[in-house]
Amino acid sequence: MWERLSAASSPSSIRQLIEELAPGRRSYKHGALLRRRRISPLILIGWIIPPIIVNISSSPLPGPDLCTEAEVTRLVHEFYAQVRLDPMLGPIFNEHVVDWPVHLAMLVDFWSAMLRGTRRFRGAPMSKHLALPGLSQELFGQWLRLFHQVTATLGNPAMQAQADDMAERIAETFWQRYQSQNHASLQTIPAPTSR
Repeated sequence: MWERLSAASSPSSIRQLIEELAPGRRSYKHGALLRRRRISPLILIGWIIPPIIVNISSSPLPGPDLCTEAEVTRLVHEFYAQVRLDPMLGPIFNEHVVDWPVHLAMLVDFWSAMLRGTRRFRGAPMSKHLALPGLSQELFGQWLRLFHQVTATLGNPAMQAQADDMAERIAETFWQRYQSQNHASLQTIPAPTSR
């Protein structure tokens, strides 16, 4: 297997090999990482790093060159302004967020960590979201649709690609854990219908 992976020189041969090793995985993106040496073949084969941590997109890695702090702040504030007005999501967020300025500052720190690699964010968002009653797959899909709409207006394609990819993985992870915690069958989040 190692010889086949080392000998895979074209994008199509890498995609084909990864599809054989892990059917259904995002092989086209893993192949690109392997070609650019952003991930070693051993990690790729062993799936040592969880998917939410691995940069499996073709956009630049998170860091200060991806976007500015002002762009992160704009993303967070514009997105949550839309969320608060949304008929599906607004009531949930407005009921559970006590202090919007404090919450927005924490979200800016979170997305700054995700997109720029800063280390200001402190918190455990998973447990707080898992405690919310009555969440549905439709709500997670709406959250993603609004997120994609906002990132499309930012004027930074690299940031948009990275943020969208991260948001999709975060939403998928949250939804799966939420479903698991509530003893329901695991489902996947549908891709947003339009961006």
